[in-house]
Amino acid sequence: MPLACPFNQPARWGKLGMCLPAPCRRITSYVAWSSMKPLTRRQFEKLARELFGAVLHPHGFSCDKSKRCTFARRISDDVFHIILPSPGSRCAWYDINVFPTSPRFYEDFAEKFPDELGFTLDSWAKLSETAGIGMDQQQFNCKNESNMRNRFSKTVVSLLTDVAIPFLDTVQTYDDILPHLRGPFTRFKNDT
Repeated sequence: MPLACPFNQPARWGKLGMCLPAPCRRITSYVAWSSMKPLTRRQFEKLARELFGAVLHPHGFSCDKSKRCTFARRISDDVFHIILPSPGSRCAWYDINVFPTSPRFYEDFAEKFPDELGFTLDSWAKLSETAGIGMDQQQFNCKNESNMRNRFSKTVVSLLTDVAIPFLDTVQTYDDILPHLRGPFTRFKNDT
């Protein structure tokens, strides 16, 4: 008994019994087609939790309290480290923001933590191959699951372990955060 065409199209059956529907003749299997579909925001967040979690969890990061895929670790009552993969338009790419933060910057820290916190480094929180952590926004490909997995393993893993985590490891106290503050957060430099 022939299998039904997953595309609900008039089909031509190939040598291996795979559906080759008229509009998709170049695609030789439904599995290959489904892995090439663009990611939705929900799929991106699920995949980011998996990929980033595998690298960041051994370093004490978690995204358990996040509704999205914001990874945080608590250093002390006054210092938290944040790593946030953020998808771009249509989830075709994402960038990564890395910054330390503190409850002292917010009256409503508990309600905002971790997804709604401002970037304490302002636009200097971007992770990239050229600048490390700075203003250079690098866009990492995530047009589909396969692209995201490949780019993550080839580039992002080493950026996280060699750049992001060592930078955050230098920020252990509230006073360590202050020299890095930018934008609207600079007002806290003078409040010490």
